Amino acid sequence: MKRIFNICLLSAIWLFLSVAITFAETNGTTLVNTYNLELGPDIRYLNYKEPDYDIDITGLMYGISGKFTYHGISNMDNYLLAGLDFEVLGGGLDYEGQTQSGTPLEESSDDWLVETRALIGSEYFFGDENILTLFTGIGYRYWNNNISGSAGYEREVQYWYAPIGIKTVGHLYSNWTAGMNAEFDFFLGGKVKSHLSDVDPDFNDPEVDQDPANGFGLGFSLHFTRDFKRRNQSLMFEPYIRYWEIEKSDKSKLTSNGNFVHIFEPENETVSGGVRISLSF
Repeated sequence: MKRIFNICLLSAIWLFLSVAITFAETNGTTLVNTYNLELGPDIRYLNYKEPDYDIDITGLMYGISGKFTYHGISNMDNYLLAGLDFEVLGGGLDYEGQTQSGTPLEESSDDWLVETRALIGSEYFFGDENILTLFTGIGYRYWNNNISGSAGYEREVQYWYAPIGIKTVGHLYSNWTAGMNAEFDFFLGGKVKSHLSDVDPDFNDPEVDQDPANGFGLGFSLHFTRDFKRRNQSLMFEPYIRYWEIEKSDKSKLTSNGNFVHIFEPENETVSGGVRISLSF
């Protein structure tokens, strides 16, 4: 798995450094092109916690992220925005917690994270050099957490959510623009599947549901873009931070040899921060 992510990252860097052809003509610093594609490397530090059980999963993840955006004229004052975002990240994280019986446990884990979103919004122009965008959409987040060791097991965590946010962009100086993104993520529901048969073949692999509105997410980023007029390309730097808070899940049955106990996914929170560097064309 790590080899796959290394190949993806090297491919993204190759594309990031290659010569790209723009879809729209530019005149000086361009705030909006009709079609826009962004692609580049993404590095992130993730910190997952289950406070009631003193469980922490932390470490560095890296991969690629991209965006495809369409800007269509709606009327004289605003544009229609429609877009698709994705990110694929992987890395080895550190697990500090305990086993099902409460024995302290420190292990490494092999993790990968995939997130994709479909967005729609409206862009409002203020003068020639400032844009305010209101957007919403639907997003999907998948995290595969595979803890090593004899007591380790694989977990699959899935979220569905609806982002509601605001984005700004404006002229900074010369060929630079800058702005920010801020959003609230309404939690639509999720699932967590624990492959406990990795620990004991007599166990089943229980799956628990996380109900709509039993959690939320927040996101904030700054973006700084350098426009290259001669090549009709731009380079963007985007430091960002993300936060998730999810309440205790519904219960499910863990079975073994005809016996069972009820288990659930505890309340948890995830804080992550990183930086994207994207070539836009």
